[in-house]
Amino acid sequence: MAGQSRGEDDLHRRPALTNPVSTAEAGARVAESLGVPRSEIIVLDTPKDTEEEASAVKAAIGDAPFLLVTSASHLPRAMIFFQHVGLHPLPAPANQLAITSPLNPWERIIPSRSG
Repeated sequence: MAGQSRGEDDLHRRPALTNPVSTAEAGARVAESLGVPRSEIIVLDTPKDTEEEASAVKAAIGDAPFLLVTSASHLPRAMIFFQHVGLHPLPAPANQLAITSPLNPWERIIPSRSG
């Protein structure tokens, strides 16, 4: 391209790098690091979305009780999919931050209880 250096041109032609570790395996590793025995962790690598995950969990564990660990913002939606296939997970919200200031610019203009 005109105006680009050789390095910039090469950068645009490189294939995207992907993480060889699935999201499921990454989550399993986090659980292990927090003390959950590997023998108690079931990794489901094939589901592509939450709906598929719910069906895969149902096939893997039936009606056994389990913790549904996902981000707090995704948890209500995930619970719907899991309940739809007849499961009754125990909700376990994750990815919460204890902060006192807004993270995003638009959060500065949203009114809060404190003023």
